[in-house]
Amino acid sequence: MCSMDRSYIRQIIEVSKLKVVRKYPPDEELVNYPQKKLNRNVEAYDQDENLVWVIEEAPDGGENQDKAYMNIWLEEDRLVAGNWIGIDYLVDVNTGAVSSVKTNVRPW
Repeated sequence: MCSMDRSYIRQIIEVSKLKVVRKYPPDEELVNYPQKKLNRNVEAYDQDENLVWVIEEAPDGGENQDKAYMNIWLEEDRLVAGNWIGIDYLVDVNTGAVSSVKTNVRPW
């Protein structure tokens, strides 16, 4: 199992016995930071700090578009991740899968 890498941590939220961590590199490193990693920048770790899941990339937006998660929070005991492209996603705390908070609505 992979243990927690503490670099670039911007937020930690505890939910369902997990530490959910949002990472984001400093501005001067963004140009060289892998886009696929940036677009999946929320990770969950168990109590022993072993990696449980990495968030699913946002299904909305273009394939080569920057769409990092910029905020995470709890709303009515549900984990929500706000995305760079302006869409909030519910996060399945067991798998890291995402679904839009608002359904049947165009995101822009």
